[in-house]
Amino acid sequence: MSNQLVLYINFDPIGVPYRKPDSESSHEYIDLKAEPEKIPLLPELEHWPEIRHLIPAIHATAYFKTIGVGAWPKRVSKESEFRSYLQFCFNDRAANEDAMNYYYIYHQFALFIERRTIPKELALSFVVARTDYNGGPPLIGWSAQVIIKGRGKSPLMARAVPNQGYELLVEFLSSQRPV
Repeated sequence: MSNQLVLYINFDPIGVPYRKPDSESSHEYIDLKAEPEKIPLLPELEHWPEIRHLIPAIHATAYFKTIGVGAWPKRVSKESEFRSYLQFCFNDRAANEDAMNYYYIYHQFALFIERRTIPKELALSFVVARTDYNGGPPLIGWSAQVIIKGRGKSPLMARAVPNQGYELLVEFLSSQRPV
């Protein structure tokens, strides 16, 4: 893995809030900024307590809120890999209308990462994602998803690497101002 931040564009929209699919392993959307007491209820975070404190830290920025999180381990040859993502948007609905706001955030995050020393086992991707905002006046806009992958000799070591990536993400988002 290399020290770079790869940009992807996803035009396949996600709806927020979303309804629970017909699956036992999924749940309905929870606005964790409005209901932070429900963070421990997310099955994606059940075995990843380190991330639980990062979600309120992102919400404390006043400019952003999380709209999705996921994580899954994977065995890759002799190493373990841990893949995860955190999706966020601006609190200001109008700021979510223009994809350029997310390109700006990507660019600033890339500059931020460039000034840091990150482990070679850490891979970061930034996705500018088409997003349909429901629950109010409809808005077809955008959001960002940061995908973080880490590798290690054991599952525990592989999981520790993305934790460093998320700490950097929170530090970065905490330094941002409205666009």
